[in-house]
Amino acid sequence: MRQITRIAVHHTASPTRTTAAEVDRWHRARGWSGIGYHALIRETALGAWCVERGRPETQPGAHVAGHNRDSLGVAVAGDWSAGPPPTPALVLLGVVCADWCRRYGIAPEAILGHGEHPEASTACPGQTPIPWLRARVAQLLQLPSGDLETRLWSSAEPLELSTLAAARAAAAARGGR
Repeated sequence: MRQITRIAVHHTASPTRTTAAEVDRWHRARGWSGIGYHALIRETALGAWCVERGRPETQPGAHVAGHNRDSLGVAVAGDWSAGPPPTPALVLLGVVCADWCRRYGIAPEAILGHGEHPEASTACPGQTPIPWLRARVAQLLQLPSGDLETRLWSSAEPLELSTLAAARAAAAARGGR
């Protein structure tokens, strides 16, 4: 079994309703064995956000050159170059990352945006607030085991928004939304 030591966060730079099946087709067209991410967070036709499974977690991904064997990859559908993803998407991103951190013994500090990996020359995942995500995952890891699964399906997810609001304000100041 491979040792997973980090999580790589991406954006798809595509519409927010892009499905895992669509990403799978794109990645196969590039000659890959299938979708490169282990999870995809996307908007549904009804405007809610959901998590779709991608590549099996037991298989190395195809999402950060040179770092696929020791990482899990999650993407948020959309192009977040001009501003962060919406709060519901970030809530799900936090829960997915916290679940992986708990199951694989990954520290929140080992959650990296694609562009934060050594030798990665990309702006991916755009304005996704990675420092906020690490702090949120650290909070979620304080919950008793089993509560993360409940949070994934809860519509009343409490969320500390102060750093998220700061990230949105910073993006707005740079001309983003």
